[in-house]
Amino acid sequence: MTQTCPLGSETVRIKAILAPSHSMEQALCLMELNGHRVVLTGDIGSEKNDILNRCWGDVEKAKLVTEIVRTRLLPFKPEFNFAGHRARPNATAFLEELVRNAAQAIANAEQDKRNARKP
Repeated sequence: MTQTCPLGSETVRIKAILAPSHSMEQALCLMELNGHRVVLTGDIGSEKNDILNRCWGDVEKAKLVTEIVRTRLLPFKPEFNFAGHRARPNATAFLEELVRNAAQAIANAEQDKRNARKP
């Protein structure tokens, strides 16, 4: 969903992407402010930098959110990220690390599940 809204003397175009994870109504927002690309990730971009944890350990949900970050946020090449508890410059590097960490956490969780099924 894309909306435009006035912000001071500018009109800002905001794109919201549903990414149910930490909460079912979690949305990621992309926008340009004063020529800078900005993303709002809420609790997905938490201090621990772990999508699987923010999806309450739900591997399938974490895979979906990781794919959304990889295919929808990274191509935007954001400069700034505003997460639930902090702001980060160099958002693209942060999101790349977030995707790498998520892939590793998901692989570990899937391996743990396979190991648990072995007699």
